[in-house]
Amino acid sequence: MKQQRTYKILAIIIVLLAIGGVAAAYYISRANVSTNDSMQGMDHSTMTMSDKTNESETYKKYAALKGEEYDKDFVANMIVHHESAMNMAEMTLASAKHQELKDLATSINASQGKEVMDMRSWQTAWGYPATSGHSMTGMMEAGHSMEGMEDMNAALVGLTGDAFDKKFLELMIEHHQGAIDMAKPASSNAAHQEVKD
Repeated sequence: MKQQRTYKILAIIIVLLAIGGVAAAYYISRANVSTNDSMQGMDHSTMTMSDKTNESETYKKYAALKGEEYDKDFVANMIVHHESAMNMAEMTLASAKHQELKDLATSINASQGKEVMDMRSWQTAWGYPATSGHSMTGMMEAGHSMEGMEDMNAALVGLTGDAFDKKFLELMIEHHQGAIDMAKPASSNAAHQEVKD
C-alpha cells in the first residue's frame, strides 16, 4: 500500500514535470515567434542603421554621388577596375593550378571585356571624358588607387600552383567586393538605365 502511494506520487511528479516542460517549450517558442515578428516589423531604416556602420569607404563615396556625377565616376573607374581584373585573369590562365580558376578567368575576360567596350561607348555617347589607364577619379580615397590595382597584380608575380590560387582568390574577392560597393547605390543614384543594369 505504501509502495502504491509512492508510485502514485512519482506518477504525479512525472506528469507535473511533463506539463511544466511542455509549457516551458510553448512559452520559449512563442517568445521566438514574437522576436521574429518584431524583427520583421522593424522599420527598414532601423535595420540599415547597423548595416551602415559596416559600409566601406568606397560605398560611402558612391552613395554620395548622384545622377550624371555618379555615372561619370562609376563608368570611368569601373573600366579601370575591370581592366585590372582582366590582367589578373590573364595571369591565372598561365599560373593557376585549379581548372575552376582558369574557367573563372576565362569568364572574367569575356564578360568584363564586353562590359569595358560597352562603358567606353557610353562615355562617347554621353560626352564623358574617355578613361585612360591612370584616371581612376576619386578611387584613391576609396582605397582603390592605380597603385593598389598594380600591387594586386604584382602580388601574383612569381607564384604558381596552390600558392598562386590561394593569393588569386584572396585578391579577387577583395577586388570584386570593391566593385560591389561601387555598384550598390546605382539603383537609386545612377542617371542612366544602362548603369543601373
